[in-house]
Amino acid sequence: SDADVDDPTLLTEREYKFSLASSIQTILAGGLGVVNLGGALYLGNLLGQYALYGVRLPSYMGLVQQFFPLLLAYAVLFNAIPLVRNIWLSRQNVKIQQRNEVRRSWKTLLEQKAGSVKRKMMAAARMGKKLKQLGAGGRDI
Repeated sequence: SDADVDDPTLLTEREYKFSLASSIQTILAGGLGVVNLGGALYLGNLLGQYALYGVRLPSYMGLVQQFFPLLLAYAVLFNAIPLVRNIWLSRQNVKIQQRNEVRRSWKTLLEQKAGSVKRKMMAAARMGKKLKQLGAGGRDI
């Protein structure tokens, strides 16, 4: 949540956003993709009628007929790439939410057990001061 992001004692990951565009822009882009795919399928239907008879269309329509597979691939990918990306981002965001929840639970556990954890940390610090480091002297190798 937003409150967790503002909490400096809790290091949270931010979830991925699908787009920085507004929701209306995203809807319009999706609509454009659907219209593009529908137009490509309609054009494929028209061109397919001539292809059944083995007719190669002349001039501009022949060029359209020749490059139709690329046009169809573009229309399909225009819709498929955002769909796959949205599914992937949703899965990643679920993993991020789980990791953030683990962080929250550890934070609450540490806050509840602050006394014993603090005692252990202080004892570890005292033990660290008592230890001698090898090779710390000027004559040591």
